[in-house]
Amino acid sequence: MKNFDTKVFSKRENLYLSSIFFLYGLSILSLAPRTPDIKANLSVNNGTFGTLLSAASVGSIIMLLIGGQIVNKIGAKRALQISSAVIATAFITLSHTSSPLIYLIVNVIAGGGISIYHVASTGHTLHRQDEVGKVILPKLHGAFAIGATSTTAIAFFISEYVSIAWHITVLIIFVYLSTNFSIHKLSSTFSLNITEPVKSDTSFFKQLKFKVNWFLSLGFFCGQIIEFIVTDWATLFGKEVLGMGASIATLCYMLY
Repeated sequence: MKNFDTKVFSKRENLYLSSIFFLYGLSILSLAPRTPDIKANLSVNNGTFGTLLSAASVGSIIMLLIGGQIVNKIGAKRALQISSAVIATAFITLSHTSSPLIYLIVNVIAGGGISIYHVASTGHTLHRQDEVGKVILPKLHGAFAIGATSTTAIAFFISEYVSIAWHITVLIIFVYLSTNFSIHKLSSTFSLNITEPVKSDTSFFKQLKFKVNWFLSLGFFCGQIIEFIVTDWATLFGKEVLGMGASIATLCYMLY
């Protein structure tokens, strides 16, 4: 986007920014419809599996607390590039591993990567909203929802015939390459006003300030518990309790 005017929100920018959110939904929810396959790979009971799944929230919460300051230090563009690489590496590993310990560690990392991506993409969008003077974010959340629904539809059609390893690996590589292509196309739209980097990692972390709105955080926490219960267990419930096939069981999550 040469000769970029910050006050104009072009169709091209809308397309690439929408793809950032669409691909985000397509990737981060790709494992949800295939939880029965993950559990089978790990050979664990429901209690242990639930603990392993919830590990992602640890990394997510930590990065949500400090993610804004990290993005402010390195910039939204670099944060998106790094977090997309973290998500891609983590999800491919999660779809291949049979070790509960590796799954636990990588799931925490995945949660952190997802949060940084969320903070960077949303922060950049809000910045552009201020520049162009019109609302942009709700439409992009719509793109995210379409991506989330699409990834469930993909799982519905291929779960009976394609292993989780092949499914997730091919999908995530496609998402990673497409995401970074879109980020490159949006390069001129990212703010260049980045805080000067500190001299060392130690001084950077000393500058991090934890300011938490506990009332608002509690509301989000309670809402996410309900969401995660359905997201993580809907397909597994359909297959193990209702006796559905691998593809049909994904409908439990798709309908949600």
